Amino acid sequence: MAYELIYTSAPAGIRANVSGFCTVAMTNGLSPALVTKLESMVGYKYVYSQNDAKYALNPPSFFHYRLTQGMTTYDIVGRLCACKLDYTGRSNKLAHFFIIGDNEKSPAGPAALCIQANPFVTEWNRPPTLFPQEQILPSPQYQPRIAQQWKNYTGDAGFAGYLAQSFIDNPRSRTTIIFNPEQHTNLLELVDEAIQLLPQNMRWRVTYNTFLSTTLASDILCNWNFCPDLPQFRQSLPALFNGKISNLNSITQAAGDGPLQNAARTGIVETPQ
Repeated sequence: MAYELIYTSAPAGIRANVSGFCTVAMTNGLSPALVTKLESMVGYKYVYSQNDAKYALNPPSFFHYRLTQGMTTYDIVGRLCACKLDYTGRSNKLAHFFIIGDNEKSPAGPAALCIQANPFVTEWNRPPTLFPQEQILPSPQYQPRIAQQWKNYTGDAGFAGYLAQSFIDNPRSRTTIIFNPEQHTNLLELVDEAIQLLPQNMRWRVTYNTFLSTTLASDILCNWNFCPDLPQFRQSLPALFNGKISNLNSITQAAGDGPLQNAARTGIVETPQ
């Protein structure tokens, strides 16, 4: 079962006498401490301003984080995006979180859940809503395949295996993937192609954000960070650009010929499932 929370700019939120950016919907019974934590995770920096004709091209942020509070570790899957101007005519954003229970963790992993189930709303025009019960999410199946999206963007599907192997080698590693918001519009598929190469018991351990535009709290690890190589992001997120970097426009390192790289090229995964 999965709890959920939706956050955007609205004339009224769940809490009395609250308007503007706030929680507008959530599952009844979600702990106040977790609500507060989720609300702190909605930072979004626009690539294109509301007056720019390209405003609609602001990339969505799909993410999976693992959050520990007390003795409990939560798997947070979500989507954060720019959306239509709010009720005052200002730029707006919408975050939709799912807090995934163990019985909702499909064998395919978090990215596959987002792609195949597509559970997220992209706009909110309803009154504040308290969902009476947790949601039952679909359970996508594991789909080994050639990493075609990596091949489309880089010329070598093996880079999906390169990324997966980097996580196996060090589950606390961080890799930044530089992308062009107008050219690379299907980053979640890149994440899923890499996750499908991992053993089943590792797929829900990978954390990622397909558009990390603001600083994360110190208690949140993000293994795979996608970010545009633009001045505003280099200035506000210097740590992303000082570590291990792959640029989808001009990857300089070789993907190599390891088992996972070869599996990404052939779609034949020999790693035990």
